[in-house]
Amino acid sequence: MFLSLEEFRNFTPTKPTYAVFGSPILHSLSPTLQTLLAEKRGTEIDYLKIEVTKETLPLAISLAKEKLCGFNCTHPLKEEIIKYLDCFDTKTRILNACNTVCVEDGKFFGHNTDGYGIKTALSMGGVAMEGARALLLGCGGAASAFAYEASCAETHLTIAARNTEKAKAFANRFPNLQYDIVSLDNVTGSFDFVVNSTPVGMVSNPNETPIDLSSVNVSFVYDMIYEPAMTKLLRDAEMQKIPFDNGLSMLVSQGAESQRYWFGLEYSLEDQSEIIAHITAQKIKQQLDDRNVVLSGFMCAGKSTLGSGLAKILGREFIDTDTVLASEFGCSISEFFAKYGEAEFRMREAELISRLSEKKNRVISLGGGAILNPKSAESLRENGIVLFLNPPFETLSKRFAGDSSRPLLQQDGREKLYHERLPIYRKTAHKTVTTQTLSELLKILQGV
Repeated sequence: MFLSLEEFRNFTPTKPTYAVFGSPILHSLSPTLQTLLAEKRGTEIDYLKIEVTKETLPLAISLAKEKLCGFNCTHPLKEEIIKYLDCFDTKTRILNACNTVCVEDGKFFGHNTDGYGIKTALSMGGVAMEGARALLLGCGGAASAFAYEASCAETHLTIAARNTEKAKAFANRFPNLQYDIVSLDNVTGSFDFVVNSTPVGMVSNPNETPIDLSSVNVSFVYDMIYEPAMTKLLRDAEMQKIPFDNGLSMLVSQGAESQRYWFGLEYSLEDQSEIIAHITAQKIKQQLDDRNVVLSGFMCAGKSTLGSGLAKILGREFIDTDTVLASEFGCSISEFFAKYGEAEFRMREAELISRLSEKKNRVISLGGGAILNPKSAESLRENGIVLFLNPPFETLSKRFAGDSSRPLLQQDGREKLYHERLPIYRKTAHKTVTTQTLSELLKILQGV
């Protein structure tokens, strides 16, 4: 629920009530994620988003003492709120920023959950900070919590910034930090992961990136930006087959840590991943409306596995065209091929796709050759988003081994067939996708 400060003045709580203060605040995801987290533990709360500026913070604070059990602070209040706190922890003091406040007997107790958020988000991506070599892009407020965690984890940090003198002053705030300073325009080297804390890539400049990823060797890319879901930096990472994630995971983890302070509730990585998937699914549903999601690609590209997972998250029916055809044939695809030949199979396949294309709100996994029919491709695109799943051929080759269910895999020249089809797969798709993880596919789908 969004409230102006005047509306908040007239608001009467009917259950334990929490809020997020900031400006602008209208599009904040905090109410959604905090409510989902509370529901997961059977806790019933109200969570408000309230437009509060530095000038109106004193009034908001006065009202919070009467109406709230706790609240979060975002831009531009994380530093300003500290003067109103009765007590705050060491991390808040070092960072000079607070984003979580507990209200107890009219007193305010402040905490900072940003560091927990980024560290947990990285661990969801399989990245450990302890002893790692990391590249941090930017040295503003968003970078502080990560630098603090890096100093605790003995992460060797290379800080890339426009203003290197500012970066040195920033790094010196953390006495135990191991660091180097480089210009953002001259970044090279090898790193375990990179974290972008700059605003470059946000909705206002979606086609810009803070660095050229081809100039560095990294194993994971994390962008604190979550809107858009796929920044230029992350699109580059996907093209270069580098695992990646965006800032939604950090936001959810921050929220989970807030609830630990408020309620003593703990949330596992699996819990948090489910919340991330839920929020992402809601965004995708709004974006897709009732259009189908269609997965095309060569045999063994992972269409069925990713498609079924995607359908479950989106709450849609999953259709595997080969499975449907086998059911209609009353025999396996291999047996049908042997008895009637490929031409008859393609005709029946095209008829099925024509029927499926008239339906909506589905996730459809195509057989390897289905998209080669121009009419099928046209009808699928008319009512759906077509994603071409294109893992490296070496990955496909490993999956081919021992697969006796696909007639064309029994023939010589599989690689030749793959390269013959490749231009058609690319031409008929709205997006070519190299990722093989469902979490990355969800982010990519938001950017199509």
